[in-house]
Amino acid sequence: MRKYKIFFINELKKKYIFFKFKKILKLLRIKVIIFIISELLLLIFFSYFASAFCEIYKNTQIAWLLDCINSFVMSIIIEILYSLVMSILYVYSLRKRNKLIYKIVTFLI
Repeated sequence: MRKYKIFFINELKKKYIFFKFKKILKLLRIKVIIFIISELLLLIFFSYFASAFCEIYKNTQIAWLLDCINSFVMSIIIEILYSLVMSILYVYSLRKRNKLIYKIVTFLI
């Protein structure tokens, strides 16, 4: 924009843009703080729930731990396969210039 003389912004417009930018940053900061606090509260609640569950049902701790590890590994494998298929379809659509596949892949990503 600095190269082209068509774009001219006076001081009033600069102040307005700066004010809007400051307002957006303030709102974003508030949202991030609320998100972090809510995540910490949920983490505390679920860790308390898990420890209470393990204390009450002592015989199921190993099975519960194995199931957690199993679901974690399965979710990672599924995410990797999904990403691999989407990237293959994306590259295919770009090489073959197929707009339909490209639109579907960009929608699914």
